[in-house]
Amino acid sequence: MADNLYLAIDFGRNGGSGDDKGTERPWNRSDPPFWASSSIWVDPGGTEAHTGEPTVVKVRVSNRGDQTVKDVAVQAWAFVPQVGVINTPGNAKVSFRSPTRDVAPGSGTLSNSDPHVFTCLPEWTPTEADLPPGQTELHMCIMANAFQDPAVADPPPPGEELDGTEWPSGNEVQPNGDGHVGQRNITLKKVPRAIAAEPVRVPYHTYPPTPPPHGPFLRELLVSATTVTPRDVLGPDEYFVLAGHPEIVAPERENEQQQPELMLRTSYGTEPVRVGESRLSFRLDAEGIPGLDRNFVPPRPESQAQSQSGYGEKGIPSELLISLESDPVVGSVHTFDITLQDAEEGTVVGAGLRVMILITE
Repeated sequence: MADNLYLAIDFGRNGGSGDDKGTERPWNRSDPPFWASSSIWVDPGGTEAHTGEPTVVKVRVSNRGDQTVKDVAVQAWAFVPQVGVINTPGNAKVSFRSPTRDVAPGSGTLSNSDPHVFTCLPEWTPTEADLPPGQTELHMCIMANAFQDPAVADPPPPGEELDGTEWPSGNEVQPNGDGHVGQRNITLKKVPRAIAAEPVRVPYHTYPPTPPPHGPFLRELLVSATTVTPRDVLGPDEYFVLAGHPEIVAPERENEQQQPELMLRTSYGTEPVRVGESRLSFRLDAEGIPGLDRNFVPPRPESQAQSQSGYGEKGIPSELLISLESDPVVGSVHTFDITLQDAEEGTVVGAGLRVMILITE
């Protein structure tokens, strides 16, 4: 079976294409987790769309074989930020698809115009109705699937199959079960230092597993927030998201071996963007969920239709409140993951959400 196409989760790590070759699935590493794939982004904005600004999805497709894979297409879907069981493409806020193109061996470069990077259409311009009240930007969970398009691909050799398959709109996307599929679910919160003592609010949706059609839901779950272990430098996934911020600049490097830097503009000059050291504390508000790290049985969906297909489009509206326990430095970045877990096994259910808090002036 042809199986050379994949979406690299850690592209850009180690100064190159990273360690991911698409064969390590499920991907159990936490830095980056599979829901922070660096092969998927929105253009412009990185991980967020803005009112009145035309937006497309970009997906980097890698090929671990030694032959060009012909007639490749990419599906992509935009959802609200979420944790838990991934929703179906049919419930996406926006669906995208690329034209077909051939994919040469390798993963390409970091360039937005590299031949390995597909542009998924249509071009989408959010309106005020698409965004939360009072906001001008929308953070999105983006999922994508790369495959040889059977409508245009040359027939494969006898005994072989096309590389990847088109994802049905009614099936739950499995971003950590197949190298052809990936997810980028990162929210960047920009917090002025003057109000950093107030709790930072991160709204999202929790999607528990589908309950049985009859009888009690016997599986206990819990929601957890885990701070990413501080590092000496920002990771490529964090660097990419931050570099799209209009108040951040990236100085030119003297050579490719030099560690890339980011600088935050302020009224008094620039401050280096760096990994934050403040301790974080968390509080969760979500109906039917008693709080962080506390076991609960998922509430049953209100309608029979939702019960048959998970928790529908809305899931369980949730909000995490984050407090920084010390006075943060301007330019510091504080990163953590929100996950839904099986209380007995301690494993992540579905996918998580990576949150980055940038302290601005």
